Amino acid sequence: MGKNGVFTTANALFAYYSIMNALFSNEAVKNEDIIGKRILLIGENTVGRVDGKTVCEKAREVLLKLGAVECVVFGLLNGFHISDSRLNTEGYFYGDFSNILEVMEKQAPFDTVILMEGLERVESFRRAAADIKKMTVNEGTIYLLLRTPSDVTGGPAAAIYWYEDIWRYEYDTAMELFKEDEPNIQTVSNGNLSWLLVTMKNISASENLLDHNLHMYSCRAGRRIKEEEYPKLGYFKDRELEKLGRREVTDKCYYGHNYLDKYEHFLKGFRNREFTLLELGVFDGASERMWRDYFPKAQVIGVDIDPRCKEYEGERIGIDIADLGKIEELKRLREYRPTIIIDDASHLWSHQINALLVLFDVLPSGGIYIIEDMETSANTEQYPGFNDCELNAYTFCERIIRVVMSKTPCKEEPLAEAITRIGMDIEMASVIKGSCIFVKR
Repeated sequence: MGKNGVFTTANALFAYYSIMNALFSNEAVKNEDIIGKRILLIGENTVGRVDGKTVCEKAREVLLKLGAVECVVFGLLNGFHISDSRLNTEGYFYGDFSNILEVMEKQAPFDTVILMEGLERVESFRRAAADIKKMTVNEGTIYLLLRTPSDVTGGPAAAIYWYEDIWRYEYDTAMELFKEDEPNIQTVSNGNLSWLLVTMKNISASENLLDHNLHMYSCRAGRRIKEEEYPKLGYFKDRELEKLGRREVTDKCYYGHNYLDKYEHFLKGFRNREFTLLELGVFDGASERMWRDYFPKAQVIGVDIDPRCKEYEGERIGIDIADLGKIEELKRLREYRPTIIIDDASHLWSHQINALLVLFDVLPSGGIYIIEDMETSANTEQYPGFNDCELNAYTFCERIIRVVMSKTPCKEEPLAEAITRIGMDIEMASVIKGSCIFVKR
């Protein structure tokens, strides 16, 4: 495969792309495991685009060009970045490792499995490894690309999606995990990041690895721990909302932004209450279904500019078509009298600011307002095109939080009076990864 690099046009800022080049351009993946073979490609489709295609789409294109008979893509909960019309019809499937065997039952077994990433984010790395083996023919080959502890901090070249990984893999632990399959382990590097490529050709059907007393490097703990210790780490330990988010394939789960265990800490007290939840931004309706099932007595209203989102209406789910760039349409949304508001819409600075200005004071005492994906304010180089007004949404929220903390009015323009009004009416403000959460007094 030497001269057939997959990502020759990639942005050099994304170290991920050069790792992919190292994997696909230097014969790390052998032609004998591609030509005439049925291949399963596993990866996350969130990491950028090359020539207008996701990483998995581009890799699939190259593998077919090199002679694969078939190449099926399993997108780890982010398959929705491929158009819906192609899912399950042109070799694209999605889910996570909890249901990969169920989703791929009619497609397996495969001659070659190539995992581009994903074992870093599974709660049970042993179960996931066993399931990958089950999808491979006895004489087949498995390639696993695994991140090492040196990638924990990443640096400016790292893609933002790596930040929430659970595990890292080291040579000796990878060797122990797959020892029954006589693994060949080599380092794949782009000069800044160092990954392990585990190749297995003698695939064992044994489930013995499920019994291994193995200590794996934990990103959260900063040391090796047993798999069973992971749920005990950290402050946010609720998992019900996370499970629903993964089931409905929303990017709020830990395969995407990893918001849900944090949100549950604030939202679980509303579970058995009757109220209205207003979410700005619908996309494919996944989070509306998640909210409906998490709050069994709530009415969920999704708001989107795209009329096609009306198809996601259903039991306790309403869809309102509105343009959040128009103040009059924002004001109309006040009529729903929501108790919880989640802004997951355009992420334009002006839209986030105006929605908060118009909708916050309609919340009742104890109501919650969440603004998501505020990376568009904090990292304009990575997210160009969202800076449509002089004040970014994060700075706007920061000034509100300063009012909450100091109990004194905001003196900085623009919008000082409005910032003061909102800040004085907030009981608690919290900043989590990518989001601001405000609780009304």
